[in-house]
Amino acid sequence: MDHVAHPRWIAGRYGLAHLLGRGGMGSVWAARRRDDGRSVAVKLMAPAQAASLPARRRFAREAQAAMRLCSLHVVEVLDYGIDGDVPFIVMELLTGEDLRARLRRKRRLSVAAAAEITAQTCEALELAHGAGIVHRDLKPANVFLTRVGDREVVKILDFGLAFDVEPSEASDRTDGVLLGSPHYMSPEQALGRPLDHRTDLWSMGVLLYRMLTGAKPFGGMTVTEVLLRICTDPVPSARAVVPELPTGIDAFFERALARDPGARFQSAHELCAAFAAVVGVEAERREALTIPPPMAGIVESVPPPSGDDEPPDTDDTDSFDPQHDCQGTPLYRVARPVSRSKGLL
Repeated sequence: MDHVAHPRWIAGRYGLAHLLGRGGMGSVWAARRRDDGRSVAVKLMAPAQAASLPARRRFAREAQAAMRLCSLHVVEVLDYGIDGDVPFIVMELLTGEDLRARLRRKRRLSVAAAAEITAQTCEALELAHGAGIVHRDLKPANVFLTRVGDREVVKILDFGLAFDVEPSEASDRTDGVLLGSPHYMSPEQALGRPLDHRTDLWSMGVLLYRMLTGAKPFGGMTVTEVLLRICTDPVPSARAVVPELPTGIDAFFERALARDPGARFQSAHELCAAFAAVVGVEAERREALTIPPPMAGIVESVPPPSGDDEPPDTDDTDSFDPQHDCQGTPLYRVARPVSRSKGLL
């Protein structure tokens, strides 16, 4: 299917136009909706993944979770179904780039830009958590910066690892597979313990640390080393990396990255308000994001071509499961960028 020369109809409603990329769960296509001609993105589950019941559940959960959350800051899922034996998700087609690409270009962001991204991301998390949904895989590749009119808007992507905070979900979370992206995992997630919304708040703290310093707070050469440091190392000083950061920022990260969930911020709103108070940019953050030049072929969680200066690292993966090797290198083939595509989830 990845070599289709002419549009193929999915469920008789969506004509595939061209391949945008392929990842661990399947391929993503630019497409057009038959009813009204709207350009959309269609994500097709890979046959090997479709044969796995847990994988099919995660794929369905991605659609169901996003469809429950009506927010400017959550990617819009328009449809979900099964065409033959291939599950598919239809999403809005986005213009822009993900936060991973932005950080690769800029290395680190200004305090005001980080505050704006944090405010919008926390708005989406507050909505999700209020609906009992935990994302569980918040990372730069899942924070998309898209164009809406003359401003840039954050949209949270990929709810494939999300779950409802209900006892019935426990067996799906304890199947012995490490799901998520290690650099952004909370200690309780790394240890396979029960999770609640505060695991996402830990991940938000890691995102903020990386935006402000250009570095991850807990690194390592292997997945095991990363997880060990998350669970044992002290929180590194952000001001030691970037001395001009506000004086209260290290205390903020001590709380945001506390190993005890009870010692962390208890809501996305609280975390966002505390960060704004520390950096003092609430009044100016709305002007912080500038609209970058149009990007072509931006695809959810697809690493750059092999010629990129920075090799993919473990936060590029959808999850650490049998689809990835022990170093976390994703088994991706990157589609050639298409100049007429608008960017994607």
